[in-house]
Amino acid sequence: MKQTFQLLLTIALAIFVLAPTVQAQKKSSTGKVIFYGVDFSNARLIGKEGFTNPVDLKDNYLPKWNHLIMNEEEKYDVKKAFKKSDIEYFYDVVTKRNEAIDAEVLVSNSNHSISKEDVAKVVSELGNDTHTSGYGAVIVVESFDKRSDLGTMWLTTFDIATLEIKKTQRMSAKARGFGVRNYWARTIFEVLEKAQKKF
Repeated sequence: MKQTFQLLLTIALAIFVLAPTVQAQKKSSTGKVIFYGVDFSNARLIGKEGFTNPVDLKDNYLPKWNHLIMNEEEKYDVKKAFKKSDIEYFYDVVTKRNEAIDAEVLVSNSNHSISKEDVAKVVSELGNDTHTSGYGAVIVVESFDKRSDLGTMWLTTFDIATLEIKKTQRMSAKARGFGVRNYWARTIFEVLEKAQKKF
């Protein structure tokens, strides 16, 4: 009888101690994220010997990298990266921003970096009539650097109503794979994987 009581007491204490942690985990992974896509408006593709056709990169590859995330959503797990249980892909605004990029400026041989202020400016320009409230997320690319085979980007969450950043973090990953699309898409995949632990 005494052993049974001690066992029940131990179980009750364990539940009492673990409940807040489980509750916090549930809270952080509930709700919906509106994913705006991958914004290249401030990005540079560095290394002209590796990025030989700027117009093709802008017109074909920027949309390919964006839609790969949506088309292969189990692999590119945006929900887990941003700790949400549901996702809606909303690419309209970022697509227009990427289409407005000057292809000749997109490719460069110079070092390039962006700041938190640059990211905040991108977010401030994501307002639209379709979504006026909720939890938004966007990936703001800083660079794909052929010289170091490194993709660097800012994972960013924001309040859609105010367009104020909740969190932004600069992350990098090595490129690998076959073909231009897969080679640089790997950096996005790796960053989303890292974000599940670090973001």
